[in-house]
Amino acid sequence: MGWIGRIIVGGLLVFVGYLFVRHATWFVYNVMRIPWAEKWLRSSHNFYRLFGIILIFIGMLVMTNLWDSFLMATLGRLLGANK
Repeated sequence: MGWIGRIIVGGLLVFVGYLFVRHATWFVYNVMRIPWAEKWLRSSHNFYRLFGIILIFIGMLVMTNLWDSFLMATLGRLLGANK
């Protein structure tokens, strides 16, 4: 993927993540409540916000072309990557 494609895909991920963070209440009332999140995160709002923050983080990694480096630094040994 070229640099323009990375910026577009990363920007879309950041935008969707922003929507999850900004409109968590809408997702809870119109999409669904998540019983697991209600028990462990105290509300589904927190789940949708956490999911949005993760999407924003991944989008920024994609836009700056650090996705591969991040995966190698965090999961490289677990997946048996060669140095």
